[in-house]
Amino acid sequence: MNMNKKCSLKKLLPLCMLLLVQIPVPAQADKAATTAANRQTALRYLLLAKEYINDSDWDTAIAEAQLGLSYDATIADLWYVMAVAESNKGGVLRDILPYVTTALTESQWVDYNRDGARVLYADILSDTGKWRQAVAVLDTAPFLYSADAEYIRIQAYYRMHTADSIEKAREKVDSVRRIYPDDTRFPLIFFKYEYGYHLSETSLSEALAAAFITHMPQYRTVSSELAVYMATFAKDSEEQKRMLQSFSAKNMRHPLYAIVALKAGILDQQAAYDYFCSFADKKISVSYLSEFAPLITDNEVKKQFVQYLTAYAGTLVEDTNGDLEPNLVIKYRRGRPEAITWDQNSDGVNEWEAVCDFGVPVSIDLPEDHIHSVYGTYPFLRTAVFSDENGRPLVTFNLLDETLRWIPFSVKASLFLSRTPGCDFYIPEVQHDVPHLSDADLLAAASSYEVPLQEYEGAFVKFSILDGIPQSSAYYKNGSCYARCRFKDGIPDVRTVDADGDGIFETTETYGFDPQNLMHRTAAENMQCMMNLFGRPEYGNGIYVKMIQVDTDKDNIADFSEEYLADDAKITSWDSNNDGLWDIRYVRYPENKNGEIPAAIYFYLMPERKLVSVALIDDKPVTITSDKTIYTVVKGHMQDFYWIGVPGPEEMEQKIGEAVGRAGSQGVRVSVDAPPDQFTAVQVDNKIFARLIGGTTESEQSSAEESAKTENK
Repeated sequence: MNMNKKCSLKKLLPLCMLLLVQIPVPAQADKAATTAANRQTALRYLLLAKEYINDSDWDTAIAEAQLGLSYDATIADLWYVMAVAESNKGGVLRDILPYVTTALTESQWVDYNRDGARVLYADILSDTGKWRQAVAVLDTAPFLYSADAEYIRIQAYYRMHTADSIEKAREKVDSVRRIYPDDTRFPLIFFKYEYGYHLSETSLSEALAAAFITHMPQYRTVSSELAVYMATFAKDSEEQKRMLQSFSAKNMRHPLYAIVALKAGILDQQAAYDYFCSFADKKISVSYLSEFAPLITDNEVKKQFVQYLTAYAGTLVEDTNGDLEPNLVIKYRRGRPEAITWDQNSDGVNEWEAVCDFGVPVSIDLPEDHIHSVYGTYPFLRTAVFSDENGRPLVTFNLLDETLRWIPFSVKASLFLSRTPGCDFYIPEVQHDVPHLSDADLLAAASSYEVPLQEYEGAFVKFSILDGIPQSSAYYKNGSCYARCRFKDGIPDVRTVDADGDGIFETTETYGFDPQNLMHRTAAENMQCMMNLFGRPEYGNGIYVKMIQVDTDKDNIADFSEEYLADDAKITSWDSNNDGLWDIRYVRYPENKNGEIPAAIYFYLMPERKLVSVALIDDKPVTITSDKTIYTVVKGHMQDFYWIGVPGPEEMEQKIGEAVGRAGSQGVRVSVDAPPDQFTAVQVDNKIFARLIGGTTESEQSSAEESAKTENK
């Protein structure tokens, strides 16, 4: 019978284990159900977002996609919707790129597929200077072939600007024009880059130009830009004139027309100048200006041109990275640069933004680094302010004049305009090899720097610097200095503080340096010290408050001091008679191995001035010793009130407490007369120790001790 039971149990145990594995734990089942529900909700938001994308309601599409992502961030389609909507809104490419990257790294596509995201990703890469990477994204298996993909490939090949890449671009144009004959993007990109790069003609490029010009009547719509570019490539002069006349008759407008029409003899110099200025009044590219200026040879028109440039108040744009997209923008006033911005890789975030006074740089902002710098004697910086993302200043460097030379661009007179029409017109030239401003460079050139403080509202600290090393610091609030600190070898040594704002620096803080944290100070203590001293938690690691001394009665003698030791130990002292020596002292020792915190209180008994030592454990008095005599600690009726030796009457405790309260709350000593008796008392660490003056006889002491023992029981 027993054997059968054992056999049954052996068969049953594996079955039970199998059931345990197959039956989900309730918590796991709930989690799975929640995940599934969240995904369904996210998919509903995806459906709504797609509808708004189709309606070109980009803001609502973004809002719906964000809601969907809050439920399930693993759906690649939602990230793609965010990227598409932001792109169509004209958003900053640097902000759009993370959405596309996330969509491509997520494998959970629902309605869309990765091809659209790859095309958008490649487009962003091409626009931000990563041309080879853009082609690689499209060519990686599975190879993407579409009008959009081919357009990006052609653009990237042109922008690589090598003989091989240009030939590949032309071959792509030749191939794609046959497959997408009505897509005007391809003739436009061909003419734009062939003209913009001043490329040498080949049999293929000539054939492509002729083919596009021939096909021009078959396009449903032709933009002004495409029409004028086509006219520049017309081989026959009569055909070119006809195309330009057609351009004008259709009320098309483009600044390049002034150049081409002037060369073709359709416009005279005065008419071409007026036409060109109608665009330049608002915005014109430097390349068009440099191409147009030499064509003006008439003296009267030259004179007008000089006057126009001398008082120029429009905007010039220039391509500085070779992709034919303007990334340097110069706003003029009175013929001189007033504001200049430069976006090196056209990602939508400017490398710098300059403000000028009649062409001379006054200040430069570095948006990415959140730095605002101001020039003194140009090209030397006077101040530089580091701010957080909300524009709140973090550090302000005050620099020695003519010390830190920093020129991210130079403003030079244009050579082509000095020849024709013959005037000094200044165009900024970007310096590509100028390093970014660093706090190390600024510190080395600084005479001082300022940091906001959290110690008080609106407070800040100003550090005086010599050879990049702090020498002293001053702390301000409401325009008044409330603290000064002296440094030693670049480390805070002593700080004096005017805590009550009366102009007297009554508090002295002495600092130590403990980089290995042998003091075992907490991270919170370290941070608070750094914030109070430097305004920044990352500055001055290892510095700690070693001692505080306070002159409360302003007689130039410290009557309170507190010294901080390792493991939360400290020594607190009071000088009640202003002789420069302590009269009352409290010592807290490190926690012992039993988890107890021992401490001691020292003071003098009056009138004989005997030193008294009170031993405490966990803040409770244990023994009182004086001249090797151990006194009984008698707990009074009041809280934290103790009698030394013989206890006095209960009503005296109240009187002594009132006297202590009138004298002060810490480290005070009082005498209370109650004829025929007199009492003396001290308060330390919120505890009052009182004694009947005159002492006791040995029998009285023994009697008192016995009485205390009985009472303490």
